[in-house]
Amino acid sequence: PPGDAPLYTTPYFRSFGIASGMPSSRVYKTVQDRDGYLWFGTQDGLARYDGVAFKVWRHDPKNPASLGGDVVSALFVDRENRLWCGAEESGLNLLDTRRGAFVHYRHDEGDPASLASDDVWAIAQDGTGTIWVGSYAGGVDRLAPAATGFVHFRHDPASPRSLASDNVI
Repeated sequence: PPGDAPLYTTPYFRSFGIASGMPSSRVYKTVQDRDGYLWFGTQDGLARYDGVAFKVWRHDPKNPASLGGDVVSALFVDRENRLWCGAEESGLNLLDTRRGAFVHYRHDEGDPASLASDDVWAIAQDGTGTIWVGSYAGGVDRLAPAATGFVHFRHDPASPRSLASDNVI
């Protein structure tokens, strides 16, 4: 139909960097949500690209609802189209897009149901909707129903059925 954008017969690539609005030129993870947004986990924050411009989230120590840390090492869009972010030394973060705020899941030495490690490198979801988290030196964590805590799976040298390592990246 007239007015529609042309379809290219070969792929069209664009490069983005700091001058384009990215928070960093070092990108660790990229995902696309069901609304079409592209999300980038970078060395200096989280970026969302809408096809025109970037919106950037960074950690702000004065704002407890900000991104938990700037080194975003893992990204995952769940089946409810929610964005989960893993960050080095700052745990697991869930973006509440309605409020523009983050829910944080952190390791707490005094709470055995807390995240096993704050160095999150992998996030996945199983067929039942359960969120699983892989971390450096923390093994694998399963988020309990209603986000009430985590069940931990660790390497046990005495058990050949345990994880091969506590480093899950």
